[in-house]
Amino acid sequence: MVLNDIIALVEEKCDGRSLGAAKHKRWAQLAREEAVRSAITGGFHGLYFLYKEAVVIGGSTSGISRYAIPEDYVDDLSVWYDGIQLIKGDPGVLDVCAEQDKSGSYLPTWYSMRGTEFDIIPTPGIAGKEIKLFYNAMPEEITSATDAETYHDYFMDNWANLHVFGMSEYAADSLGGYAAAKSFRDRFNEEVSRLTINNRRFWVKGTKMRLQNWDEFVSKQRYLFPQFGGVFRTQESI
Repeated sequence: MVLNDIIALVEEKCDGRSLGAAKHKRWAQLAREEAVRSAITGGFHGLYFLYKEAVVIGGSTSGISRYAIPEDYVDDLSVWYDGIQLIKGDPGVLDVCAEQDKSGSYLPTWYSMRGTEFDIIPTPGIAGKEIKLFYNAMPEEITSATDAETYHDYFMDNWANLHVFGMSEYAADSLGGYAAAKSFRDRFNEEVSRLTINNRRFWVKGTKMRLQNWDEFVSKQRYLFPQFGGVFRTQESI
């Protein structure tokens, strides 16, 4: 089911009125983002089908410990430094570790979250070492330039009604149909609950990765995460 099919269903629910492709795309993006950001939906890890990998442009910088978190980050960041997975630690503990490592002679072992950045401890003493990230991300963005006749993704293919009812709420609200908008909101919440149950089933089955190095990640990602489609995905730069 492509985006145009979703739009047609939304307009059927709003008395068949055409409300403009730009509005529908904006509503679709808002509904997707709300579902993904829901604490109930994400649970401890986030939506399994929205995990992705990225690389820090240029790799490590000697003497620099902080690096930007991707803008589409939602939750559950894992960091690899030169192919070795770093251990996530409490910022306060890592501050003590950093204070003890003044020589820069130790290899990075830990990382911690620092707002919109992550901190690698001990601070890298070598430039150009690869830093790879794996994390739960926002869904692919729907913009005014998106081709509604062809656009679809795993999220839309498998959770079409979540998009339909989420968008219908915005559409009904724009037309002054506040009672209808409330009804669509209730149906949207039901779809979010269904998505939550499905997502928890995935994690309860024990497929949450516990990996030691990046090679092991590459070998396992194909069957753990459906968005990769059996083909190693081109890494996206930050």
